[in-house]
Amino acid sequence: DTQDGKQKMLTAREAKILELLAVNKNEVVRREAVLSRFWGVEDKDYFASRSLDVFIKKIRTALEDEPGVELKTIRGVGFKLIAE
Repeated sequence: DTQDGKQKMLTAREAKILELLAVNKNEVVRREAVLSRFWGVEDKDYFASRSLDVFIKKIRTALEDEPGVELKTIRGVGFKLIAE
């Protein structure tokens, strides 16, 4: 829930990305693996890569009120969902 009582909703793709990160919590998930799995492309695809960045930002926003949960970007590598 947000401060005004509204839920932060994720799209289906955002939810699937979060699920992948949660299954691999506290481990780095390579950026290329996410792009390949959800966009069917490599990291060299500029538009898919930028789309992934937007999805990660939205997921991060949805998680910001969750205590003990943080989504980190590991520069040049991928993402890590840190959860207690």
